Amino acid sequence: MNLRRSQFLLVLLVLQLFVSSASAEGPTTPLISPAPAGNQIAAGGRPFLVQLPSGWEVSELNAPRPNSGREMAGGRVRALKKDGDGMAVIEITYLSRNDAGQADIDSEFSSFVSTVKSEYENKGLKASATDTKKATLGALPSSEVEITVVGQNKELRQWFSMALGKKYVYALSYTGEKQYYERFQPDFIKCRNSLAME
Repeated sequence: MNLRRSQFLLVLLVLQLFVSSASAEGPTTPLISPAPAGNQIAAGGRPFLVQLPSGWEVSELNAPRPNSGREMAGGRVRALKKDGDGMAVIEITYLSRNDAGQADIDSEFSSFVSTVKSEYENKGLKASATDTKKATLGALPSSEVEITVVGQNKELRQWFSMALGKKYVYALSYTGEKQYYERFQPDFIKCRNSLAME
């Protein structure tokens, strides 16, 4: 497998987790207990430390599978906040790197965002994205974007960031309908700022 194909597979894999977190699909049976106030998540061999918001339902999930169905080394931690009929979702994903350190987030991120927008548009929704911003995620260089999705009298907001560590690729997403996204954004910002990785 050449480098370009491995980068493309990385983007497709992250796209899968991005779109699934938008609807909070997938298994949500908690495998770890909800985090009490002040508790940091770093058990189970995860290569990161994070302070999840108190009062959110926390689940540990398997790594997303690519279309090939093969298992990938890594995992996900999802925090879900329900409020009436609405919800907000924070998801942290880590996947083992197998690209010999050659992948470049900057060159892949714009095609990733275009693919995500196309996925929403293929479902009959209108999607727009902010300009990609270079930032840091847990002290690692990252790319981030916010996507707005409109359809069926609803507006969904999704913030997403991706960073490459030495051994893992990390993705952090925050998703919710506009009113819930805005309401719980302070919790998310605290969570994002607490993230520490390899």
